[in-house]
Amino acid sequence: MKRHLGAVALLAAVALLGGCRTSGVTPESGPGSLRDVRRQLDGEWALQRFERAEAGRWVGTIASGRLTYDGFGNLVSEGRLQNQSEAEPLLTYRGRATVDVASGTLSVRDSDDAGVPVRLRTFELQRADQLVVTIQDAAGVDTARATWRRVPRTQ
Repeated sequence: MKRHLGAVALLAAVALLGGCRTSGVTPESGPGSLRDVRRQLDGEWALQRFERAEAGRWVGTIASGRLTYDGFGNLVSEGRLQNQSEAEPLLTYRGRATVDVASGTLSVRDSDDAGVPVRLRTFELQRADQLVVTIQDAAGVDTARATWRRVPRTQ
């Protein structure tokens, strides 16, 4: 009986190892994978430029802000337009971010209210230190665009 179980275990191990990739690159871990994109987003970002869509073109507005994304999918974005005391709603949100690498979208669910609809944003990592987030309205129309620059990590 022990001999039979040993043979079955050996066959199972060979079958499992036969299906493994040896390159170390899998959909879960290679360049452009979800894990890779989350790693690239992880950290703190400073607002570099804020633009609104007006009459079919992007119009720049002076603003300041910070965006933070952690390895657990928590996203906090806070921003203000120049000469405004209140936060800019298009730049101020927090919640759990779900990254969809294939479509380049961030779906942000407000962490304070599960009844609030998911806010959809598209993102593009243009360089290792630049992130462009496009904000869409409920109809999926681009309404604003924020360009963020990575804040260097202090050691």
